[in-house]
Amino acid sequence: MRARLRYNLPPPSGKLNGVSVDQDSPGLSPFAFHAQHGFTPSDLSAELLTGFAACTAEVSVLLRNARESAEPPRLEAHGFTLLDDCAHADAVEHEWLRDDRHVQEVYYREAEGMAKKAMPGAVAAFAFNHVRRISRHSQGDSQQPRHAPAISAPSYMVHADCTPSSWAARVKEIEDFAKAGPPGLSAAQGEVLASAGRVVIMNLWRLISSFRQPSPTHLALCDVRSVDLKSALPYHFLINGFLGTNYGLDMHAAAAHEWYYFPELAAHEVVAFKAYDSLHEASNGPAFTFHAAVDDQSALDGGCAPRESIEVRVALAFPA
Repeated sequence: MRARLRYNLPPPSGKLNGVSVDQDSPGLSPFAFHAQHGFTPSDLSAELLTGFAACTAEVSVLLRNARESAEPPRLEAHGFTLLDDCAHADAVEHEWLRDDRHVQEVYYREAEGMAKKAMPGAVAAFAFNHVRRISRHSQGDSQQPRHAPAISAPSYMVHADCTPSSWAARVKEIEDFAKAGPPGLSAAQGEVLASAGRVVIMNLWRLISSFRQPSPTHLALCDVRSVDLKSALPYHFLINGFLGTNYGLDMHAAAAHEWYYFPELAAHEVVAFKAYDSLHEASNGPAFTFHAAVDDQSALDGGCAPRESIEVRVALAFPA
């Protein structure tokens, strides 16, 4: 299907692409900010940042149905894949995924198992963060608070979750991981990651309800092989004196990118993609999987229910 993705524009002279984040900022809560970017102090001024609208523009792209691909997407080739969580195949709704305590105490362990099964060479897996997202396509949803500690809106800008300055890329440099690393990882787990020969951050994304139904908003994923990082534009997040960065993509390179989505996901299906891979970064390869939320106008016109999803990030350690 044809869809509109929000790409980046190069920043004007004297400016940096990015936003100053607070509790009312769309798409990224302060909790999610620290989980993705850790605690890197900065004296960068918010006035130097463009803001979201000034550095983004919509681009029409072809969004391919990944289920119909001649070559089923694979983590190591495409940067993303579809996993089967057969333990929850018969669920009508994943009510238990709305319980943050259950997610942290039970589902994190399940997510770690899925991640290690997807990449069997890993010697350790640590789930450290989750975000529940609710699309905002009804009056009732629009009245809800935009953020809670683990709830956010879908993120529509084309982006990668990490850059070479993110905590995952600097894990060997962090002297006090308990303070400088993201919430959810202990100092002992940080030491395991710091001594690993390879670190992968995997995002496990699934629906909570409305299985096998049309969705107003899909998760769009870009084949890493179609992205030249020369077209990546740094995007800055500033919050309370801390700085985080991810990448956007220059809209002028959009024609080269191959985009996919998985429609009508079932209760047992989990979309997995690599947010970061130190092995590929070291070889100047596709270390980051670009992704974005994208609206499906045909589903919206049909009056479908809002999309509710959850994503869990898992850090994987591999031997040298």
